[in-house]
Amino acid sequence: MKPCILNVDINNINYKKTLEKIEDFLDDKKQHYIVTINPEIILKAQKDAEYRMILNNADISTPDGFGIIIGSFFLNQGINHRVTGSDLTQKIIELSNKNNYKIFLLGGMDNYASIAKTKLELRYKNLQIVGAESGFKNINQISKEENNKIIEQIKNSGAQILLIGYGAPFQEKWIYKNLKNIPNISLAIGVGGTIDFIAEKTKRAPKILRKIGFEWLWRLITEPYRFRRIINATIVYCYNIIKWKIHLQKPFRNNAVSVIINDENKILIIKEIYDKIGYRLPQGGIEKNESYEDSIKREIREETGFTNIKILGVASRTSSHYWPMYWKNIPPHHKKYNEKFCGQKQTIYFIQKIGDEKFNPEEKEIIDHKWVNKNELYKYISPIKKDILKIALNEIDKYLK
Repeated sequence: MKPCILNVDINNINYKKTLEKIEDFLDDKKQHYIVTINPEIILKAQKDAEYRMILNNADISTPDGFGIIIGSFFLNQGINHRVTGSDLTQKIIELSNKNNYKIFLLGGMDNYASIAKTKLELRYKNLQIVGAESGFKNINQISKEENNKIIEQIKNSGAQILLIGYGAPFQEKWIYKNLKNIPNISLAIGVGGTIDFIAEKTKRAPKILRKIGFEWLWRLITEPYRFRRIINATIVYCYNIIKWKIHLQKPFRNNAVSVIINDENKILIIKEIYDKIGYRLPQGGIEKNESYEDSIKREIREETGFTNIKILGVASRTSSHYWPMYWKNIPPHHKKYNEKFCGQKQTIYFIQKIGDEKFNPEEKEIIDHKWVNKNELYKYISPIKKDILKIALNEIDKYLK
């Protein structure tokens, strides 16, 4: 498993490896996004499942913030390098100057993006900043027309790299929602207040304070209005780290996932009322004194109504993931039960549906289902389930006719 702090995945990576990956991203013609994880972002993700999913689906999650190093040490996660958003942005700019990558700056206060563009172009002879916009008047109330206008500007610019400085969680949510509509962008990254730093309208802490992890003290002195945020990123964060350490002492719950295949080689996916993003494969926990086979039959009956099935095989790998400490929008009895475990260990079974039984789930929470081709699964399955799906797709061919 990737290093994880409070259920947020973080890469154990340094600047050199990050830049090597960025060059690969810009060569492969696919779209990628990077997130820079600090204690404040981790706390925001605790009670926002969508935001947590976006962070955990990033191509790279860098350890930004001295609190990440401290949390990693306390939790024995092995992260020992900081890769801050501000310093990474500077290195991306230097890389772009060298390799002729085109950059679009979006965000910052007032006209700071334009000021940053001018300052950078004076500093770097070959740098191509093909757009610089402050963007939205109010990031909490963006009209469709306003959003489309910005997207068109970025598309028409021909930029390959998008640096967006609106702060968390908005910048990451905006990237996740809109990146697919800007096909020329190969790499997007939320850079917070970095555009303001480049424009020299906001001063970073002296290097010595950043090195020893006291940037928060500089912020407290120079920007006292950040007091509540700084308390969150220090005291509240440390309290939650201790709670997470206790949370990890709980066992994983064993769970079985069913890849149900019909006579037409289509796979069943279902949607539960609590699944806010996408569909999932039928699954369920293994109860005490219950075999995996009995559990699979029970869960399939409850979630689909099917009773005539055949177990074809089991995947060679399992997938484990942690559950959050804070549960929202689930029934109290589910929440109470789930809190007994730190997460779940999932085993994937490949199932053949026999006969023409109709989909008729016993569980009222199941609100929709589809039979889809193998190559459609990534389109429909919730990104939260990406690891399970990857394992299933690696082995499903030997069970298809």
